[in-house]
Amino acid sequence: MADAVTTNVLHDGTADNYIVQLTSESDGTGESAVVKIDLDDLLTSKGFKPTELVILRCVYQISGFNYVVLAWDRQPSDQTAIVLFGQGEFDYRPYGGLHDPKHDQDGTGDLVLTTDDASDGDSYTILLQCRVK
Repeated sequence: MADAVTTNVLHDGTADNYIVQLTSESDGTGESAVVKIDLDDLLTSKGFKPTELVILRCVYQISGFNYVVLAWDRQPSDQTAIVLFGQGEFDYRPYGGLHDPKHDQDGTGDLVLTTDDASDGDSYTILLQCRVK
């Protein structure tokens, strides 16, 4: 069996307003560098091939996991964007968003998620407002 996870696109309007909701109900398996936002998948909907994902806002509730990491897929290692635990909100809009610091290096730039210390019944709900460039 595997964790029950979803990625729901709530709004796919302008390049400045791409909103997704990520959810998980864990069976104890957990997730490791699972792609949650694939830049190549945005090609058709945006009309151009995005080269960078910028996180504008993150609202989250993490239950049971020690923490959840959102990172940009880069080589030789992923670049951590946000480490989440408990519940809260990060608003990066006043600062122009949270940018992929290595967007010119190898890797896809996709947003990946990793959970830490998964147990049966652990869960998360994460709402992300993003911009693509």
